[in-house]
Amino acid sequence: MTATPGALAPYRVLDLAGPLGALAGKMLADLGADVVRVEPLEGSALRQTPPFADGVTPPEASLAWWAYAGGTRSVALDLPSPDGRARFLELVRAADFLFEALPPGTLDRWGLGWPALHRENRRLILTSISPFGQSGPHRDWRGPELIVQAMGGMLYPVGDPDRPPVRVGGAQAACQAAGQAVLGALVAHFEREQTGEGRWVDASAQHAVVNTLLSATALPALHGFTPNREGSAVRTSGFRRRILFRAKDGFVALTVGGGVLSGAMMTALVKWMAEEAAAPDFMRERDWVKWDNAHLLAAGARGQEDIDRVSDVVAAFTATRTKAELYEAALRRGLLIAPVADMADLAEDRQVAARGFFAPLAEPRLRPTVPVPGPWA
Repeated sequence: MTATPGALAPYRVLDLAGPLGALAGKMLADLGADVVRVEPLEGSALRQTPPFADGVTPPEASLAWWAYAGGTRSVALDLPSPDGRARFLELVRAADFLFEALPPGTLDRWGLGWPALHRENRRLILTSISPFGQSGPHRDWRGPELIVQAMGGMLYPVGDPDRPPVRVGGAQAACQAAGQAVLGALVAHFEREQTGEGRWVDASAQHAVVNTLLSATALPALHGFTPNREGSAVRTSGFRRRILFRAKDGFVALTVGGGVLSGAMMTALVKWMAEEAAAPDFMRERDWVKWDNAHLLAAGARGQEDIDRVSDVVAAFTATRTKAELYEAALRRGLLIAPVADMADLAEDRQVAARGFFAPLAEPRLRPTVPVPGPWA
Protein backbone atom coordinates (compact mmCIF):
# COMPACT_ATOMS: atom_id res chain seq x y z
CA MET A 1 0.00 0.00 0.00
CA THR A 2 1.38 3.43 -0.94
CA ALA A 3 1.18 6.06 1.78
CA THR A 4 -0.67 9.22 0.79
CA PRO A 5 0.16 12.66 2.17
CA GLY A 6 -2.27 14.24 4.59
CA ALA A 7 -4.74 16.89 3.50
CA LEU A 8 -2.63 19.63 5.11
CA ALA A 9 0.75 18.33 3.92
CA PRO A 10 1.70 21.60 2.13
CA TYR A 11 1.07 23.77 5.19
CA ARG A 12 3.16 24.84 8.18
CA VAL A 13 1.76 25.48 11.65
CA LEU A 14 3.46 27.43 14.44
CA ASP A 15 2.20 26.19 17.79
CA LEU A 16 2.38 28.34 20.92
CA ALA A 17 -0.61 26.67 22.51
CA GLY A 18 0.83 24.81 25.50
CA PRO A 19 -1.39 22.52 27.63
CA LEU A 20 -4.70 24.33 26.96
CA GLY A 21 -4.57 23.76 23.21
CA ALA A 22 -2.12 20.87 22.98
CA LEU A 23 -4.50 18.64 21.04
CA ALA A 24 -4.78 21.21 18.23
CA GLY A 25 -1.20 20.73 17.10
CA LYS A 26 -1.54 16.97 17.14
CA MET A 27 -4.75 17.07 15.10
CA LEU A 28 -3.11 19.25 12.47
CA ALA A 29 0.01 17.08 12.42
CA ASP A 30 -2.21 14.03 11.96
CA LEU A 31 -3.65 15.76 8.89
CA GLY A 32 -0.15 16.09 7.46
CA ALA A 33 0.77 19.66 8.44
CA ASP A 34 4.33 20.53 9.43
CA VAL A 35 3.72 21.56 13.06
CA VAL A 36 6.51 23.47 14.80
CA ARG A 37 5.99 23.91 18.52
CA VAL A 38 7.52 27.19 19.69
CA GLU A 39 8.56 26.52 23.28
CA PRO A 40 10.01 28.91 25.88
CA LEU A 41 13.66 28.35 26.74
CA GLU A 42 12.71 26.24 29.77
CA GLY A 43 10.51 24.02 27.60
CA SER A 44 6.75 23.68 27.30
CA ALA A 45 4.74 23.24 30.49
CA LEU A 46 3.33 20.13 28.84
CA ARG A 47 6.71 18.44 29.37
CA GLN A 48 6.14 18.77 33.12
CA THR A 49 2.67 17.21 33.05
CA PRO A 50 2.30 13.82 34.80
CA PRO A 51 2.08 10.87 34.57
CA PHE A 52 5.70 10.07 33.71
CA ALA A 53 6.93 6.87 32.09
CA ASP A 54 9.01 4.41 34.09
CA GLY A 55 9.28 6.79 37.05
CA VAL A 56 11.69 9.01 35.11
CA THR A 57 11.56 12.67 36.09
CA PRO A 58 10.47 15.31 33.57
CA PRO A 59 10.96 16.71 31.02
CA GLU A 60 11.92 13.55 29.13
CA ALA A 61 9.17 11.15 30.20
CA SER A 62 5.82 12.98 30.27
CA LEU A 63 3.19 10.77 28.69
CA ALA A 64 1.13 13.88 27.93
CA TRP A 65 4.01 15.38 25.93
CA TRP A 66 4.56 12.17 24.00
CA ALA A 67 0.86 11.83 23.21
CA TYR A 68 0.22 15.42 22.12
CA ALA A 69 3.58 16.28 20.57
CA GLY A 70 3.92 13.19 18.39
CA GLY A 71 4.63 14.07 14.77
CA THR A 72 5.63 17.67 15.58
CA ARG A 73 8.92 19.55 15.79
CA SER A 74 10.10 22.05 18.39
CA VAL A 75 12.11 25.24 18.55
CA ALA A 76 12.96 27.20 21.72
CA LEU A 77 12.63 30.99 21.61
CA ASP A 78 12.68 33.75 24.21
CA LEU A 79 9.71 35.65 22.80
CA PRO A 80 9.77 38.52 25.34
CA SER A 81 13.26 39.43 24.09
CA PRO A 82 13.90 41.49 20.91
CA ASP A 83 16.04 38.71 19.43
CA GLY A 84 13.38 36.09 20.17
CA ARG A 85 10.68 38.19 18.57
CA ALA A 86 12.78 38.82 15.46
CA ARG A 87 13.43 35.09 15.05
CA PHE A 88 9.76 34.37 15.61
CA LEU A 89 8.69 36.81 12.89
CA GLU A 90 11.01 35.02 10.48
CA LEU A 91 9.04 31.85 11.19
CA VAL A 92 5.74 33.73 10.85
CA ARG A 93 6.58 34.89 7.35
CA ALA A 94 6.84 31.27 6.20
CA ALA A 95 3.87 29.93 8.20
CA ASP A 96 0.25 29.28 7.24
CA PHE A 97 -1.27 28.89 10.71
CA LEU A 98 -0.36 30.10 14.19
CA PHE A 99 -2.01 28.66 17.31
CA GLU A 100 -1.51 30.29 20.71
CA ALA A 101 -3.01 29.89 24.18
CA LEU A 102 -1.20 32.66 26.04
CA PRO A 103 -3.15 34.95 28.40
CA PRO A 104 -5.14 37.42 26.25
CA GLY A 105 -3.13 40.48 25.39
CA THR A 106 0.27 38.79 25.79
CA LEU A 107 1.12 38.82 22.08
CA ASP A 108 0.11 42.49 21.89
CA ARG A 109 2.45 43.36 24.77
CA TRP A 110 5.28 41.67 22.90
CA GLY A 111 4.47 43.54 19.71
CA LEU A 112 3.24 40.32 18.12
CA GLY A 113 -0.51 40.91 18.13
CA TRP A 114 -2.82 40.34 15.19
CA PRO A 115 -2.12 43.67 13.41
CA ALA A 116 1.63 43.06 13.50
CA LEU A 117 1.34 39.45 12.42
CA HIS A 118 -1.07 40.31 9.61
CA ARG A 119 1.38 42.94 8.29
CA GLU A 120 4.16 40.34 8.20
CA ASN A 121 2.03 37.63 6.54
CA ARG A 122 -1.37 38.53 5.16
CA ARG A 123 -2.25 34.85 4.59
CA LEU A 124 -1.53 33.83 8.16
CA ILE A 125 -4.42 32.44 10.20
CA LEU A 126 -3.99 33.20 13.91
CA THR A 127 -6.04 31.02 16.27
CA SER A 128 -6.16 32.12 19.90
CA ILE A 129 -7.33 29.63 22.52
CA SER A 130 -8.13 31.00 25.96
CA PRO A 131 -10.30 30.03 28.92
CA PHE A 132 -12.99 32.66 28.28
CA GLY A 133 -12.18 34.27 24.93
CA GLN A 134 -10.49 37.46 23.82
CA SER A 135 -13.34 39.76 24.91
CA GLY A 136 -15.93 40.10 27.65
CA PRO A 137 -15.76 40.66 31.43
CA HIS A 138 -13.95 37.35 32.06
CA ARG A 139 -11.35 37.86 29.33
CA ASP A 140 -8.45 38.12 31.76
CA TRP A 141 -9.57 35.45 34.21
CA ARG A 142 -7.40 32.41 34.65
CA GLY A 143 -9.11 29.16 33.79
CA PRO A 144 -7.50 25.84 34.71
CA GLU A 145 -9.33 22.66 33.74
CA LEU A 146 -11.55 22.47 36.82
CA ILE A 147 -12.64 26.11 36.54
CA VAL A 148 -13.53 25.89 32.84
CA GLN A 149 -15.45 22.64 33.33
CA ALA A 150 -17.38 24.24 36.19
CA MET A 151 -18.15 27.54 34.45
CA GLY A 152 -18.97 25.78 31.18
CA GLY A 153 -21.69 23.69 32.85
CA MET A 154 -19.93 20.34 32.43
CA LEU A 155 -19.70 19.55 36.16
CA TYR A 156 -23.32 20.07 37.16
CA PRO A 157 -24.93 17.07 35.40
CA VAL A 158 -22.13 14.65 36.36
CA GLY A 159 -22.31 12.58 39.53
CA ASP A 160 -24.87 10.99 41.83
CA PRO A 161 -28.09 12.91 42.56
CA ASP A 162 -27.54 12.96 46.35
CA ARG A 163 -23.95 14.22 46.16
CA PRO A 164 -22.10 17.30 44.86
CA PRO A 165 -21.08 17.49 41.19
CA VAL A 166 -17.86 15.77 40.17
CA ARG A 167 -15.07 16.68 37.77
CA VAL A 168 -15.01 14.84 34.47
CA GLY A 169 -11.72 12.95 34.14
CA GLY A 170 -8.99 14.01 31.77
CA ALA A 171 -8.45 17.38 30.08
CA GLN A 172 -11.98 17.55 28.68
CA ALA A 173 -12.21 21.36 28.47
CA ALA A 174 -8.73 21.68 26.98
CA CYS A 175 -9.40 19.02 24.35
CA GLN A 176 -12.80 20.44 23.43
CA ALA A 177 -11.27 23.91 23.08
CA ALA A 178 -8.46 22.59 20.90
CA GLY A 179 -10.77 20.56 18.67
CA GLN A 180 -13.15 23.46 18.09
CA ALA A 181 -10.20 25.80 17.52
CA VAL A 182 -8.98 23.51 14.74
CA LEU A 183 -12.46 23.60 13.18
CA GLY A 184 -12.45 27.41 13.29
CA ALA A 185 -9.00 27.58 11.74
CA LEU A 186 -9.99 25.26 8.90
CA VAL A 187 -13.11 27.34 8.19
CA ALA A 188 -10.84 30.40 8.00
CA HIS A 189 -8.53 28.43 5.74
CA PHE A 190 -11.44 27.70 3.39
CA GLU A 191 -12.13 31.44 3.17
CA ARG A 192 -8.43 32.18 2.67
CA GLU A 193 -8.43 29.92 -0.37
CA GLN A 194 -11.08 32.21 -1.89
CA THR A 195 -9.73 35.60 -0.79
CA GLY A 196 -6.02 35.16 -0.07
CA GLU A 197 -6.49 36.84 3.32
CA GLY A 198 -5.88 35.30 6.74
CA ARG A 199 -8.15 35.66 9.78
CA TRP A 200 -7.93 35.83 13.57
CA VAL A 201 -9.93 32.98 15.11
CA ASP A 202 -11.03 33.41 18.75
CA ALA A 203 -11.72 30.09 20.56
CA SER A 204 -13.11 30.14 24.10
CA ALA A 205 -12.71 26.98 26.18
CA GLN A 206 -15.85 27.91 28.14
CA HIS A 207 -17.84 28.19 24.91
CA ALA A 208 -16.43 24.87 23.72
CA VAL A 209 -17.58 23.14 26.91
CA VAL A 210 -21.05 24.68 26.67
CA ASN A 211 -21.26 23.41 23.09
CA THR A 212 -20.81 19.84 24.31
CA LEU A 213 -24.02 20.05 26.36
CA LEU A 214 -26.13 20.38 23.20
CA SER A 215 -29.87 20.70 23.90
CA ALA A 216 -29.49 20.59 27.69
CA THR A 217 -28.57 24.29 27.73
CA ALA A 218 -32.01 25.22 26.33
CA LEU A 219 -34.07 23.32 28.92
CA PRO A 220 -34.27 26.14 31.53
CA ALA A 221 -35.53 28.62 28.95
CA LEU A 222 -37.88 26.27 27.09
CA HIS A 223 -39.16 24.03 29.88
CA GLY A 224 -38.35 25.85 33.10
CA PHE A 225 -36.03 23.26 34.66
CA THR A 226 -32.37 22.27 34.83
CA PRO A 227 -31.49 18.59 34.33
CA ASN A 228 -30.41 16.92 37.57
CA ARG A 229 -27.55 14.53 38.12
CA GLU A 230 -28.56 10.92 37.64
CA GLY A 231 -25.25 9.17 38.30
CA SER A 232 -25.14 5.74 36.66
CA ALA A 233 -28.77 6.02 35.54
CA VAL A 234 -30.98 7.79 33.02
CA ARG A 235 -34.42 9.29 33.52
CA THR A 236 -37.08 8.63 30.89
CA SER A 237 -40.82 9.30 31.17
CA GLY A 238 -40.29 10.18 34.82
CA PHE A 239 -38.61 6.86 35.69
CA ARG A 240 -35.01 6.48 36.78
CA ARG A 241 -33.31 3.48 35.21
CA ARG A 242 -29.89 2.15 36.12
CA ILE A 243 -27.57 1.84 33.10
CA LEU A 244 -24.33 0.60 34.70
CA PHE A 245 -24.14 -2.76 36.42
CA ARG A 246 -21.21 -4.24 38.30
CA ALA A 247 -19.44 -7.28 36.88
CA LYS A 248 -16.79 -9.41 38.58
CA ASP A 249 -14.00 -7.29 37.10
CA GLY A 250 -15.59 -3.93 36.43
CA PHE A 251 -18.87 -2.70 34.95
CA VAL A 252 -21.13 -3.28 31.97
CA ALA A 253 -23.66 -0.98 30.35
CA LEU A 254 -27.19 -2.39 30.27
CA THR A 255 -30.62 -0.80 30.22
CA VAL A 256 -33.47 -2.65 31.93
CA GLY A 257 -36.61 -1.97 29.93
CA GLY A 258 -39.55 -3.47 28.10
CA GLY A 259 -42.01 -2.61 25.39
CA VAL A 260 -41.56 -2.95 21.65
CA LEU A 261 -37.95 -1.76 21.69
CA SER A 262 -36.50 -3.63 24.68
CA GLY A 263 -38.96 -6.41 25.43
CA ALA A 264 -37.23 -9.03 23.27
CA MET A 265 -33.88 -8.26 24.85
CA MET A 266 -35.29 -8.58 28.37
CA THR A 267 -36.98 -11.86 27.43
CA ALA A 268 -33.63 -13.24 26.23
CA LEU A 269 -31.82 -11.97 29.34
CA VAL A 270 -34.36 -13.51 31.72
CA LYS A 271 -34.19 -16.79 29.77
CA TRP A 272 -30.41 -16.88 30.35
CA MET A 273 -30.86 -16.02 34.02
CA ALA A 274 -33.46 -18.76 34.35
CA GLU A 275 -31.05 -21.30 32.89
CA GLU A 276 -28.65 -20.31 35.69
CA ALA A 277 -31.42 -20.47 38.32
CA ALA A 278 -31.04 -16.72 38.85
CA ALA A 279 -34.48 -15.50 37.68
CA PRO A 280 -37.28 -15.30 40.26
CA ASP A 281 -40.80 -16.36 39.35
CA PHE A 282 -42.12 -12.84 38.83
CA MET A 283 -39.50 -12.24 36.11
CA ARG A 284 -39.90 -15.61 34.38
CA GLU A 285 -43.66 -15.20 34.18
CA ARG A 286 -43.71 -11.62 32.89
CA ASP A 287 -44.52 -10.55 29.33
CA TRP A 288 -41.72 -8.03 28.84
CA VAL A 289 -43.17 -6.58 25.65
CA LYS A 290 -46.15 -5.40 27.69
CA TRP A 291 -43.86 -3.99 30.40
CA ASP A 292 -43.68 -0.61 28.68
CA ASN A 293 -43.91 2.98 29.91
CA ALA A 294 -47.71 3.01 29.70
CA HIS A 295 -47.88 -0.03 32.00
CA LEU A 296 -45.41 1.53 34.45
CA LEU A 297 -47.14 4.92 34.46
CA ALA A 298 -50.48 3.26 35.19
CA ALA A 299 -48.88 1.63 38.24
CA GLY A 300 -48.04 5.03 39.76
CA ALA A 301 -45.35 4.92 42.45
CA ARG A 302 -45.21 1.14 42.14
CA GLY A 303 -43.82 1.58 38.61
CA GLN A 304 -40.49 2.90 39.91
CA GLU A 305 -40.46 0.25 42.63
CA ASP A 306 -40.93 -2.44 39.98
CA ILE A 307 -38.07 -1.07 37.88
CA ASP A 308 -35.80 -1.00 40.93
CA ARG A 309 -36.75 -4.57 41.92
CA VAL A 310 -35.96 -5.89 38.44
CA SER A 311 -32.71 -3.92 38.32
CA ASP A 312 -31.59 -5.34 41.68
CA VAL A 313 -32.09 -8.90 40.43
CA VAL A 314 -30.21 -8.18 37.20
CA ALA A 315 -27.40 -6.53 39.18
CA ALA A 316 -27.02 -9.59 41.40
CA PHE A 317 -26.69 -11.73 38.26
CA THR A 318 -24.16 -9.56 36.37
CA ALA A 319 -21.98 -9.42 39.49
CA THR A 320 -21.37 -13.16 39.13
CA ARG A 321 -19.85 -12.86 35.63
CA THR A 322 -16.82 -11.12 34.15
CA LYS A 323 -17.18 -8.40 31.55
CA ALA A 324 -15.92 -10.80 28.88
CA GLU A 325 -18.43 -13.48 29.87
CA LEU A 326 -21.30 -11.01 29.80
CA TYR A 327 -20.23 -9.59 26.45
CA GLU A 328 -19.77 -13.03 24.87
CA ALA A 329 -23.26 -14.00 26.01
CA ALA A 330 -24.63 -10.69 24.72
CA LEU A 331 -23.27 -11.39 21.23
CA ARG A 332 -24.54 -14.95 21.23
CA ARG A 333 -27.97 -14.28 22.74
CA GLY A 334 -28.75 -10.87 21.25
CA LEU A 335 -28.50 -8.88 24.50
CA LEU A 336 -27.87 -5.16 24.79
CA ILE A 337 -24.86 -5.46 27.09
CA ALA A 338 -21.53 -3.74 26.51
CA PRO A 339 -18.41 -3.83 28.71
CA VAL A 340 -17.23 -0.54 30.21
CA ALA A 341 -13.65 -0.41 28.95
CA ASP A 342 -10.85 0.85 31.17
CA MET A 343 -7.47 1.97 29.86
CA ALA A 344 -6.01 -1.53 30.09
CA ASP A 345 -8.93 -2.85 28.05
CA LEU A 346 -8.32 -0.26 25.34
CA ALA A 347 -4.66 -1.24 25.13
CA GLU A 348 -5.74 -4.80 24.32
CA ASP A 349 -8.84 -4.00 22.24
CA ARG A 350 -8.82 -5.93 18.95
CA GLN A 351 -10.86 -3.33 17.07
CA VAL A 352 -8.60 -0.49 18.19
CA ALA A 353 -5.55 -2.56 17.23
CA ALA A 354 -6.99 -3.51 13.83
CA ARG A 355 -7.40 0.17 12.97
CA GLY A 356 -3.89 1.04 14.13
CA PHE A 357 -5.02 3.53 16.73
CA PHE A 358 -1.86 3.18 18.82
CA ALA A 359 1.26 4.07 16.86
CA PRO A 360 4.84 3.34 17.98
CA LEU A 361 6.78 6.48 18.88
CA ALA A 362 10.57 6.17 18.85
CA GLU A 363 11.91 7.20 22.26
CA PRO A 364 15.40 5.65 22.54
CA ARG A 365 16.29 7.58 25.70
CA LEU A 366 13.95 5.35 27.72
CA ARG A 367 12.88 2.43 25.54
CA PRO A 368 12.90 1.65 21.80
CA THR A 369 9.30 2.71 21.18
CA VAL A 370 6.31 3.95 23.15
CA PRO A 371 2.69 3.38 22.01
CA VAL A 372 0.85 6.69 21.65
CA PRO A 373 -2.52 7.59 20.09
CA GLY A 374 -2.19 7.74 16.33
CA PRO A 375 -4.13 9.90 13.84
CA TRP A 376 -7.59 10.93 15.00
CA ALA A 377 -9.14 10.35 11.59
